[in-house]
Amino acid sequence: MQDDDALAAGLELYRDTFDATFRRMQRGKLGLGDDDGAAPARRAEDDGLVAELHQLLAAHDTDPTRWYRRLGALAEAPALPAAAQLLAAVDDTFYRPPGPDHARVVAGWLARWWRRLAEEPGLASARRAAMDAINPAFILRNYLVHEAIGRAETGDHGGIDELLAAARAPYREDPDPGRAHLYARRPDWARDAAGCSALSCSS
Repeated sequence: MQDDDALAAGLELYRDTFDATFRRMQRGKLGLGDDDGAAPARRAEDDGLVAELHQLLAAHDTDPTRWYRRLGALAEAPALPAAAQLLAAVDDTFYRPPGPDHARVVAGWLARWWRRLAEEPGLASARRAAMDAINPAFILRNYLVHEAIGRAETGDHGGIDELLAAARAPYREDPDPGRAHLYARRPDWARDAAGCSALSCSS
């Protein structure tokens, strides 16, 4: 019985720690600081903002990595951009253009998020820096690995070297135009290509 109680307590501690850490991380990705001591209504409002975003990203084919980086750029806007400007800022995160209904929902969420972010203390530039420090510009996408492996099989290890360099500094986007593909959306050809949409553990 004593071991059962200890196990239950340990699992509860793990759950609480995971939930708190995940919540803090999701807030940070949106530029929101810790809300310790915040009113319950404000905490509920922020939690709703995060939950709505997750639903938005799931409802339309969107690149989350690029989406969060684009939020960082919007965080520095000196005033709330118009709906068309908000949508233009995240346009290259969509794999296909959103329909008018979804576009209105996206613009509405972005406006609510921007207004909430503007209430955070500190300079907009500092918020942008904090967001860029938690939202990576580079992630190791399957199709990039697939391409690098293909090049290596021909004796060209340049692709592997590029991936290693980007992976060592994932929060900084390399300004070299020759490496822009490392930070781009997944190309259409890789969506269902063998070894690109998914890799096995043995890969």
